[in-house]
Amino acid sequence: DITCPADFSVCISEPAFLLTGATPNGGVYSGTGVLNGMFDAAAAGIGVFEILYTYSEGGCENSCTFFITVNPLPDVYCPADFAVCADADAFELTGAEPFGGVYSGSGVLDGYFNPALAGVGNHTITYTFTDGNDCSNFCTFVITVNPLPEVACPQSMTVCVDAPEFELTGATPTGGEYSGNGVTGGFFYPATAGVGEHIVTYTFADQNGCENSCEFTIVVIDIPTVTCPAEFAVCDDATSY
Repeated sequence: DITCPADFSVCISEPAFLLTGATPNGGVYSGTGVLNGMFDAAAAGIGVFEILYTYSEGGCENSCTFFITVNPLPDVYCPADFAVCADADAFELTGAEPFGGVYSGSGVLDGYFNPALAGVGNHTITYTFTDGNDCSNFCTFVITVNPLPEVACPQSMTVCVDAPEFELTGATPTGGEYSGNGVTGGFFYPATAGVGEHIVTYTFADQNGCENSCEFTIVVIDIPTVTCPAEFAVCDDATSY
């Protein structure tokens, strides 16, 4: 009496494995993809394959058959590589197909990518999808985390409220934008700002679209109140005083 195992399926990526389950033990398995009792899914290819199990005892031989289905891996597609700035908020990863897989890699947590957690540099993200046959495939893409530009502001300064407007300079790299109370078109207007301390912000964006800023203070002081004595008269022969 020969008994074969139940039909089953494997993924084409499955490593070669030893065929078991037929009884009595000690028989011979044969068929497409079978070599020395091992079934190699990659060698068999995609499809349904009949496996023969033959057992001999005392010169009498019997056999049974079962079927192994080799399923293909799902086609998986990743989004194109892209870049973000180091100060970007964590964001949900999307764009990979089919929907329903799992993203993994540096800076990835629960399907979200956190640039601060990943750090500056290139990060390979893996998307893994498992289909209804329990076959898995993956693809990869790269997220580049760009650093923020280094920005330096000029020293804080003091001006009089009646000083004329002046162009703001001294922040590096050049090409950024000044903003704040009393600032218009890159110029500071003391009279418009008024007496007091005014924080001026310098913002610079680099070629990657990453932005950083610094601050300095312009103190606008009031002009002094000056009082003269009353008018008086002296004689022309008075001594100097």
